[in-house]
Amino acid sequence: MGVECENGVCANRRIQLRDFRHTLVQPAARPDEWSLVMGESGRTGDLVEEYVGECLTRGQFKKVWEVAKTREHLYFCALIHSLVLDGSRFGSFARFANHHCDASAELVQMTVATERRVVIRLRLDLEKGDEVTVNYNFEVGEREQECVCGC
Repeated sequence: MGVECENGVCANRRIQLRDFRHTLVQPAARPDEWSLVMGESGRTGDLVEEYVGECLTRGQFKKVWEVAKTREHLYFCALIHSLVLDGSRFGSFARFANHHCDASAELVQMTVATERRVVIRLRLDLEKGDEVTVNYNFEVGEREQECVCGC
């Protein structure tokens, strides 16, 4: 259901307990880029990493976008109610998950207490060393995220 218990009694607290598979950031196949890879095997449904960053309203995002659109790498994640997470200034390893149209993982929004949280959840079984990819499917301003996955 995308909701974790807050009372500490039930076992449904994977985000709160940081029950994530171990990941690493390594150089990607493309020059000057990074990728998120599995540091251990993981199974479909396992949580990999929480996507964190500065939470922006749509108005704040528009201001940040004017500067960000000149950068090569973007680290935005859309939330509900026109909110956007900006992982560029601070964030977790999750921001290094590259795009793939047929991704090995997905970005999932969950609720912990009254907070909306975003985590990467595996769509496929992965082995140690496999790259964790997500389908960005994210469009900002007049620029879509460039697809370089080859699909």
